[in-house]
Formats: sequence, C-alpha cells, structure tokens
Amino acid sequence: MNKTKKIFTSLFCLLLLAVSFFLILPTTNSFLTNAENENINNGLDFISSRPTEKQTFEAGDGYVEYTPQTEDKNATIVLSNATLYANTQVNYWSQNKVYCALAVNNDTEIILNGSNKLFIKGNASSSGILAYDANITFSGDGDLTIDYNSEPSLSGTAYPIIVYGNYDVLNNLIPGTFEESGNLIFNNTGTININAIKKISSACIYAHNNITINGGNFILNGIQNSIQTDYNNLTINNANIECTDFTSRGFYARRGNVVIDNNSNINLIAKTDRNSTFGICAGNYNYTGEDSIEAGNVLINDGILSINVAYIGIYAQALDSKQDSGNIIISDGLVNITANKNGSVTAGIYAECSQSGKLGNVFINGGNTTILTEGSPSDASVGIYSANDVTINNGILNISSLGNVDNTSYGINANKDLYINGGEITIKSNDFAINKNPIISDNIKLSPATDVDGNNKVDYDETQLSQYKYLKTEIINEISEIKINEIQNPLKKGDSIQLETTISGVGSYDMSLTWSISGAISKDTVIDANGKLTIGKDEKSKEIIVTATSNFDSSKFDSIIIKIKNGLTTQNIIFIVIAGIIAIVFIVLFIIFLIKRNHKKQVKNTF
Repeated sequence: MNKTKKIFTSLFCLLLLAVSFFLILPTTNSFLTNAENENINNGLDFISSRPTEKQTFEAGDGYVEYTPQTEDKNATIVLSNATLYANTQVNYWSQNKVYCALAVNNDTEIILNGSNKLFIKGNASSSGILAYDANITFSGDGDLTIDYNSEPSLSGTAYPIIVYGNYDVLNNLIPGTFEESGNLIFNNTGTININAIKKISSACIYAHNNITINGGNFILNGIQNSIQTDYNNLTINNANIECTDFTSRGFYARRGNVVIDNNSNINLIAKTDRNSTFGICAGNYNYTGEDSIEAGNVLINDGILSINVAYIGIYAQALDSKQDSGNIIISDGLVNITANKNGSVTAGIYAECSQSGKLGNVFINGGNTTILTEGSPSDASVGIYSANDVTINNGILNISSLGNVDNTSYGINANKDLYINGGEITIKSNDFAINKNPIISDNIKLSPATDVDGNNKVDYDETQLSQYKYLKTEIINEISEIKINEIQNPLKKGDSIQLETTISGVGSYDMSLTWSISGAISKDTVIDANGKLTIGKDEKSKEIIVTATSNFDSSKFDSIIIKIKNGLTTQNIIFIVIAGIIAIVFIVLFIIFLIKRNHKKQVKNTF
C-alpha cells in the first residue's frame, strides 16, 4: 500500500513539474500576451518597428495580422474586428511626430474584415491610419469606423486617414518622382465611417498624390475638407459617399482634377455656420511637377451628385498658364447644386483663371443639372460663371439665381462667349438671365420674359438683353422640304431605277422616308423602302405618281409623275427578228435579181 501511494505521489509531482514547465515557456502563439496587449491597443507603429515575418497581434476583440512585403507583392495588413487607439507617438519623417493608431512606411494593402474601430485623440493631433512614402490600397468587405476616444476640442489636428509622399523628393522638386508614392486606392466594398467633427483643419481622407475610390460606402463627418489630394487627382467610380459638416471643401484637388464617374452617388453638405464653403474644388496652384499640364478641372461623367453649401457648388481654378486647366465639364448624370448662405456671395458653378488662354471654361454636354443660388439682398449670386466661355451642347439645365435684386444677380455670366448648341435650358434670375447675347445654333429659339417666373413673355431682342429675367430655349428640329431628284423621263416597261431625294431642315431629325405609288395597274410595278422603282413589263398605265413621305413629319412629302412608254416584249422581239430576216432575204433576192437583169442586158448588147 505504501509502495502504491509513493508511486501516485511521484506521478503527481511529475505532473505539477510538467505544468509548471509549460507555463514558464515563451508562448508559441503569434498573439501577444496580455501584458503586451495593452500596448497593441494603444497603436501599432510599423514605421519604427516593422515585422520581418508574418505576425498577428491582438486588438480588442479582434486582431491585426501583418505580412511583410516580398519582391512581387506588397505588404498586407488584415484588420479583423480590431480595435486600436491612437496613443502611440510616431516619428514618421525628420522631426515630425504624431499620435497614431496604425502607421506604415511601405506599400501596403489593408484588408478589412468584420467591424473595425480606430480611436483618435479628441484633444491632440492624431491619426487613425498614417502612411509615409507609401502607396496604400484598401480592400475587403469589412467596415472601418474612426472616431474620437474622448470629447473632441478645437485644439490639435485630426488626420483620420492620411498618406504622405516622400518629403525629401518634394522639397528637392524632382519632377516625375514625387508621384511614385503618396497614392491611395479604395477597392473595398464595405463602409468607412469617419467622425472628425469640431476639428477645423486637415481632411477626413488625405493623400499627397492620387486618391482613387472604386466602390464602397463612405460616411465622412466634419473637419476642414472631407477628401483632399494636394498634388494629383481625385477619381471616384461607383461609390456611395456622404460628406457632412465640412468647414471648407467637400472634395478638394489642390493641384489636380476631380473626376466623378460610373454610377457614383454623392451627397455633400457643408457646415451651416460657415460662409466660405465649396462642394467640389480643383486647382493647379503653383505646381511645377512634370505632369502638371492639365490640372484644376472638374469632370462629372456619370452618377448622382447633390451639393448644399454656402458659397460655391463646383469651383475650378487655373492660377498658372497651363492650358486645359480650370475647366468644369458635365457630361452626364444628375447634378443638384444649392448655394444659399445669407451674407455671402453665392455661385453654383464657377470656373476661374488668373492667366490668359484657354482656361476657365464651363461645358454642359449632357445630364440633368439644377442650380439654385440665393442669399441676402446685399449679396450677388450667379448660377454659372466662367472666366472664358460657357458652352451648352446638350442635356437639361435649370438655373435659379435669386440673390441680389440690384443688378448683381445672373443666371449665366460668361466673361467671353456664351454658346448654346443644344439642350433644354430654363434660367430664372432676379436681375439678368444672361449677361450677353449668346451664339446659338440654327435650331435654337430663345424665349425670354421680363419677370422671373416667365409670365411676361416677349420676343427675343438683342438690344433688350438687360430686361430679361427669364429665358427658356426651345429646340427646333424640323424638316422644311423634301425634293425627289429629277430622273430621265419617260421610263419603259420593265425598267428599274433608284430614286434619290434632297431633304432640307434644321436640327436633328429622322431622314427615313416611306415610298408609295399611285396609278399603277400591273402588280409588278413596285417601289421598295429605299426608293428603288421597277415598272412592270405588263404595265398598261401611261403614267404613275411616286410619292416620298417623311417618317419624322408626315406633312412633308414630294411627288413625281413618271410617264411610261411601251417597251419590247419577247413576242415583239421575235416578230422584229423574223421581220428583219425576211427583209434581209428580200433585199438580198432583190439585189440578185437586179444583178442578173443587168447581166442579161450586157450580154444582149454584146450580140
């Protein structure tokens, strides 16, 4: 019994020793220990300390997984239900430091899984995600929320998502090289929700160079600018974006273009107590880079865009002499702009330039655009302003400029020329519908009125331009004449001929015709859809009438009388051939007869 008890006692001691041994061993799990986890929640600095192999970190109820960059693939960071706080101060360049939740300095793909939360400081400058000298791509179907960890104050600057280029390259002005980093791409399909309310500087999403949004949902609240790029383009494709309470600009490309494309749905609502707010702003301010030829343009190619600001809805500015800059082009989509702050000059679309040349133009090429500008009686308002030309080629355009009633409110104000080549246009203004007589296409009719509601309609008179507070265009698409071209007349039975027409009119219209015949007896006398006429071989009518009628306007037609003479039938031809043969035989026999008779006379005379 004692021996058995000793054996069990020994086994129990060995078991305790083994358990103690495994407890004191370093963990082989890639998650950090609880003691280290507190630091992970305070932020991840992959700039000062970048893992050299795949590593996973606990982050709240989820984790952050880092995979290093290889020769053929960028580094990846997976955020899976992660929670991080911007409590780690990161030295990202020279002496520049900022508190960050996540910081990197190499090209990285950030994959969003589940629901992720980053908290920035409410009382100090901080960033949710910061990248330096790097290109960042977001992917995945998860969500990301960036908010404050405490009640926000006006002190400090918020950088919820910021991607820098290389400052050393920028400061040395090396053309064509600065664009190699500082680019940001969103390929994610989930929702990114950023709250930066009460902060007055920086942007919810900022990159030095290109920002490309290829989908997903974005809810951006507060701060100076919602989305900003300093040295290149902002391009939006097939995304849903709502920006609210920004204090300066919704979308801002300081030295680049803003392009909205492919079914994007965008809502930009500025903070109501700020006078100088823009919906979309693009410029080419002091950019000496290699790719700076075309900048400062706003291109709306598709989608739904709603803007509600105090100052200017869409603003393009060309500040240097680069051509094709400072232009606003609306090609398609549904655009609704409201600029209605009391105590402020208001404008719906404003293309400005400080240099001479082909700068600062507005083009309406399609889509459906509605502009409302209004303010206090002491402030000017304009629906569309251009430092050069305003050109309207197509689409629907409705402008209501209801600001000052003392000669400073315009529907359209073109500093150079106003071209109206098409489209459906309605303009209302408290002062002037347009500032100059437009250059119009032949099929455009201008219908003005002397009151803002368009009740007192008058005929358009170039000398009375200042009287018109209402202007509507009417598109004239009409055929004035159809003429069947002359043919060789009459035709013979069995003939076929292609009839041609000359059609005159204005605007665009259907040029197809319906051809018809009257007066024909033979069922084989027909005309096809293209105007090819065939006379039946047995046609007994002496003449027929051919008519060409417009399919666009049935009141426009032309007719031609075609006379018909007998043609040669097969029997006629056989008869003629036989008669000809008989005639030839008769002639030959007659000649032979004459020769013989003449020969007999000669013989008789000889004897």
